[in-house]
Amino acid sequence: MRVQGNRLKPVRLRIRGALWTIRFASPQEMGTDWGRCWEKPTNARLIEIRRSLRERDMCNTIIHECLHACVPDLKESTVDEAACVAARALYAAQYRRARGARCVKKKGRKR
Repeated sequence: MRVQGNRLKPVRLRIRGALWTIRFASPQEMGTDWGRCWEKPTNARLIEIRRSLRERDMCNTIIHECLHACVPDLKESTVDEAACVAARALYAAQYRRARGARCVKKKGRKR
């Protein structure tokens, strides 16, 4: 997640070999949804996250929607449980969103 001023910038990442965009949308755009995961008819893959969520809720929602993108056939209850566990684990380990931080690839590290 990248921050520009007080706005969250879109992030692109590969999920199951395809390029996805995570976009942070306003509450007006999201309606009552906290997140959405979908493929447009043009094959554009998009995850939308409500940008006004509290940090912990945003973490949970990003994990939740990425799980939908990774394993689209999972039941909603399974996705909910897995996202909640992962978000709790990250918070217990004191992981937090870094304001203005950038991910940098380290040389010699295999992924």
